[in-house]
Amino acid sequence: GMCIRVCSEVVGANAISFSQRGPERKVASPFYSEAPDCIGCATCAYICPTKYIEVTEDENTRKLPLWNVEFKMIHCKKCGQKIGTDREIEYFFKRAKNIPADWFDVCQNCR
Repeated sequence: GMCIRVCSEVVGANAISFSQRGPERKVASPFYSEAPDCIGCATCAYICPTKYIEVTEDENTRKLPLWNVEFKMIHCKKCGQKIGTDREIEYFFKRAKNIPADWFDVCQNCR
């Protein structure tokens, strides 16, 4: 429940839900296929108390195998540090109000 709540209430993505009922109940993507609303923020994996939701990441890619998704990592144009996924940055840019277009080109430290 906690990872679903953080996805919908904190992030606002509504990318995951439950499948099955009773003791078989699991956190899952829609129809066990790619989670179309997932932005790759990995918040669900970071707060998952059982480590059921895994995230793997290298310099250029972030994967959440349970949701069957893979994202391109975006790097700060000044220092090269990873900022987030392409979908994550696009998502927050669309939700942001009165923020310059280049705000998401650089990391927090370089702003």
